[in-house]
Amino acid sequence: MRIKLKLFQVLVGAAIAIVSITGYEIFSTSQTNTKKTIPLVGNALWPSHFKKAPNFTLIDQKGHNFSLSKQKGKVVLVTFMDSLCTTTCPIEAQQLASIENKIKNLPVEVVVVSTDPQGDTASNIDAFAQRYGWNMKWYWLNGTLGQISKVWSNYKISVQSASGHSTAVYLISKSGYERVGLGVPFGKREIIHDLKLLSKASTA
Repeated sequence: MRIKLKLFQVLVGAAIAIVSITGYEIFSTSQTNTKKTIPLVGNALWPSHFKKAPNFTLIDQKGHNFSLSKQKGKVVLVTFMDSLCTTTCPIEAQQLASIENKIKNLPVEVVVVSTDPQGDTASNIDAFAQRYGWNMKWYWLNGTLGQISKVWSNYKISVQSASGHSTAVYLISKSGYERVGLGVPFGKREIIHDLKLLSKASTA
């Protein structure tokens, strides 16, 4: 299991590295935007107001509608997990818990999009959050397979089975644009740095 997990992390890291190269190429060639771009440091970077984050409306763990487009004025950390996952999800959950004290006073929302619509029941989600000591402001979103698979596709997430899926972390600016892409596990200093910068920016 450890060998498989290590191989999985290597493959995820390789995938995000490819995305990173593309992001840096875009970043360096867009002269209009780079002059005004704050110095983000994540794996993949996109210039300000270059790549609009695909909108979605799903149901959170409390049964309320959540629309990404209605989160203007907040930095949104979007990631993909399932509450029964035993591979990368526990690693990411622990990492998110470890940075919550650094971001709790920032206008940041943590949004998890389910990769297991059937297994991510309210009780399983609650147990997952308690297991990893989440005290930050977070939303765990779910929907029909049709609704949620569209989100996976828009954010380049591959889901083969309930416990077999790729993952990534996106940082969405206050004005609703993708600015940073990170792999899992991510660099804690890097993600805190970028969240703070995006939080201070008026629109970014």
